[in-house]
Amino acid sequence: HVERGLVQRSVRHVEGELAAGRLTFAREVGWPLVNLVALEVLTERAEPELDAKVKKAIRDLVACILSIPPDAYQSTIHVGVVSEGLVRYHERTGDPQVRQYLIRLARYWAATQWNARRQAFHYIKDQSEPAWPDLSAFYLYGLTYAAWQSGDPRLTERAKQVLATACENHPGYVKSFAQQFHNSQRAAALLPLLSAPR
Repeated sequence: HVERGLVQRSVRHVEGELAAGRLTFAREVGWPLVNLVALEVLTERAEPELDAKVKKAIRDLVACILSIPPDAYQSTIHVGVVSEGLVRYHERTGDPQVRQYLIRLARYWAATQWNARRQAFHYIKDQSEPAWPDLSAFYLYGLTYAAWQSGDPRLTERAKQVLATACENHPGYVKSFAQQFHNSQRAAALLPLLSAPR
């Protein structure tokens, strides 16, 4: 990730998509962020030199993500993966810019990309079909976390709808199943906090 140029290539690719006015495949910067925030726990006390590289790479990824307008994501999967990385980062740092971005992204996506008939997010931005309920769970934890951080009842309601849909739809693709399983568990743990005073 940090010594073979993966982070730099990913950032350049997303920046290129944005500069060209294309919807971005933002999971290219989302997955490295998810991975590096998890790995930072291992490096911070044991490998100071590597830890410095990991922290710089994380800062570069976060800066890139914060430059992506909420309406520039290509699909729900990209929103979900990026949000998971940002949530993990915010849990560790409390960065207020990241918190604001998560809430802004959630408000945009929840308000504009929901297919009420399917009770799922649009798979591709602004295309009502397909809307696959099992893939909406990719965004469940990021959405629920934004609802908790903002106290916004509209986000809370949308998070409950996504969780209910996730409980009724079981994906056949193993990566989708794993993502849905761990996102659903973490979101379900947060839901009781949504109505509690912060």
